[in-house]
Amino acid sequence: MNGYSINIITRKTLTFLFIGTAITLFVFCIPARTMLLSNKINEAINVLYFVFGGSLLLACLVKQRLEILNTLLTAALTAAIVIGLVGRGGLGQYVVFIITMTMPFLMIGIRIPEDDFEHIFQCFIKFYNIFACIFLLIGIIDYISNASIQLYLASHHYYNSVFSMMVNGEHSFHIYRYYSFFGHPLDNAWYVLLFYVLNILNSRYYQAHINDILVTVLSVIGLLICGSRAALVIGLVLFLILNNRRNKPLYVIAFTAFCGVLFTTSIFKDNLLKRFNYSISAGNFSWGRNEIIVRLLKGFADPPSILTGGGLGYSRYFAKMEISKITNFEYPFMMFAYDFGILWTILIYVIIMAYPAIIFLKNRTYSILIGFLFLMAYLNTNNGISNYNDSMGQMCFVIMMLINLSYAVKRKHQRGMKIEEADNV
Repeated sequence: MNGYSINIITRKTLTFLFIGTAITLFVFCIPARTMLLSNKINEAINVLYFVFGGSLLLACLVKQRLEILNTLLTAALTAAIVIGLVGRGGLGQYVVFIITMTMPFLMIGIRIPEDDFEHIFQCFIKFYNIFACIFLLIGIIDYISNASIQLYLASHHYYNSVFSMMVNGEHSFHIYRYYSFFGHPLDNAWYVLLFYVLNILNSRYYQAHINDILVTVLSVIGLLICGSRAALVIGLVLFLILNNRRNKPLYVIAFTAFCGVLFTTSIFKDNLLKRFNYSISAGNFSWGRNEIIVRLLKGFADPPSILTGGGLGYSRYFAKMEISKITNFEYPFMMFAYDFGILWTILIYVIIMAYPAIIFLKNRTYSILIGFLFLMAYLNTNNGISNYNDSMGQMCFVIMMLINLSYAVKRKHQRGMKIEEADNV
């Protein structure tokens, strides 16, 4: 590429593309954009993400800011899966896979120029905090008003039929979970956990003027109204391990007391506690998630193959038709294995988990590693990232930001700049 082509991609241009990509993934995720315009194309792919994300990848390619190892792994994975899809689906499957899987995986390999990273990262933090605060405020209003917002959206067909049925069904049992403009309660819990991790890391590494206590309180309330048991357990452990309190014993005591008081209120009793009691009475704490694995281990169905799968969405068909019409095939690694084969599922997890984790370890950025592992643990308790929508794109965008943050922290340490943490949490 000539020098002129590279020079026109300025910090302003890069910032526009990064924040534009984030907006298309978080604000114009599938629930929000189908509320605005419901059609088959809008449901299948995020056109705005394709435009902004594709432009961002092209700009980074021009500036030679794509990490070669990640690019080669993604290219190998894409080639293998595209070949495997031959005869198993139409052109639509190729398009959906490239937009929802290949592009996000390539994004993990973006290396933001050193001089531009802090500016871009802080812009992303500002955007995400605005997004999260609006999202949480609507949720609190919805809870206080006895789910009036989500009931209105369900009754006026803004939600799809599945969402509407779930909202009305849970309301009839006097159970509250936060269905938002931006997704299912399990998606919303991911937004809350991400809000906490991003702000704690920003405060730790850039000494940002953020009230950590307020961030923690908002996060606990957010997790309670979302009603995800896995997210609440992961979140509570995360709050205790990853925090910036100097007097950690006092923080643990205060946090435990706060949670003890909060768990006596209706926000806990009418949500998580009630659903927990239903689980006990039904004898199934995982709401069907583990039943498929148990049946597979007992030999009631064929395991996934090593090299090939049935194509995008095959795991849902398999669960429904082959295993007594169970639809809760929730774990992504199992779904990917049936869709693409075991070998390519392993490569997917090398790209999204092993590769970033090794970078964090090599750079000795252990707080980032902890935040990353907790976020990944939660995302692998439900099927969000294996639904071929915006969830994988959101996750990979965040991984890319965390990797670049890790390199920025490493550079600061090498220059001897004061920072809160280098070797320990």
